[in-house]
Amino acid sequence: MTRSDAPPIVAAVAEVLAPERPRAAGWTTVEVGIGRRPEAARALVDAGHDVIAIDVTERDVPTGVTFSRADVHDLADGTVTLASETGIDAPLSTPPIDAVYARNLPAEIQPAAARFASRVDAPLAFTTLGFESPSPALPPSLERRAIGTETVFILSD
Repeated sequence: MTRSDAPPIVAAVAEVLAPERPRAAGWTTVEVGIGRRPEAARALVDAGHDVIAIDVTERDVPTGVTFSRADVHDLADGTVTLASETGIDAPLSTPPIDAVYARNLPAEIQPAAARFASRVDAPLAFTTLGFESPSPALPPSLERRAIGTETVFILSD
């Protein structure tokens, strides 16, 4: 996969983070619900960033991606922590998380993803299932951006 083939969510993550941290610094991102589509995680790792992928189901992830079987609702509520491959079991707020993102995030999970991103003090970027509108439970500060052929939603606060 070349950078030009990367899913639009990768560009959205870069847009959100560019003002905060120089690209060369390397970001730590969390992908909510990686599922069977690891292209965004792979593109971010290939660009030199750390990616932690979470899903409620065990998933194969690309080399360089850290996987944790977790439910974003539990992470949002702080009832579980994320164990890294280094063996450190710490609250997610301990390792700095620069951005949270998700592809095809169902409306019923969007509020939990927003709470999780807020809990770790990171922006959230996501795409919907396409036929859904964003959850009405999300804050009014939610931004809609057209990136490539997709609509990406950004919650920066």
